[in-house]
Amino acid sequence: VAHTEVERGRVHQAGGDPPCMWVCIWLRHEAWGRVHVLETDRRLDEITGLVLDRAGAALGLALLSQKDAAHLAGRAGSALLADVLAGRHGSVTEFLRRARSLGVDLSQGRLVGLVVEATSLAELARRHALAEEERQRIRLMMADEIQRAARERGCDALVGLDADRVLA
Repeated sequence: VAHTEVERGRVHQAGGDPPCMWVCIWLRHEAWGRVHVLETDRRLDEITGLVLDRAGAALGLALLSQKDAAHLAGRAGSALLADVLAGRHGSVTEFLRRARSLGVDLSQGRLVGLVVEATSLAELARRHALAEEERQRIRLMMADEIQRAARERGCDALVGLDADRVLA
């Protein structure tokens, strides 16, 4: 049986073998996933639906909280890197303290700065009429790739965005 969203925010029930109930998890107008309950030795009932509805809401809030925390940390990291780039970083000790407060210990080894100018992104956006949301998604993918590459090499990295630039 197909599991299509009939009514957003509602627990759905589907027949089949085995029957199931499910609810979609929505975060800021975006479907993030579903929570399913399969019928096994006990029939699915109203209580199951209520528990499933609450579980979906709780998972949605937890995911939203994590997403918001990561977003705020990313913005703080971007601000710190933009301050360094603009010469407003203060002392090295202050920079390292601010980075540590964002969960990145840069006190070991060498510090290397990286600025990736996304000039080709601007050209791509012009050519293909990319919306700002799509451009932002591409910049975030570039930042994630830099973070992954650093992690694979055992390096701590603070990565952020500043307009069409990715800073690390």
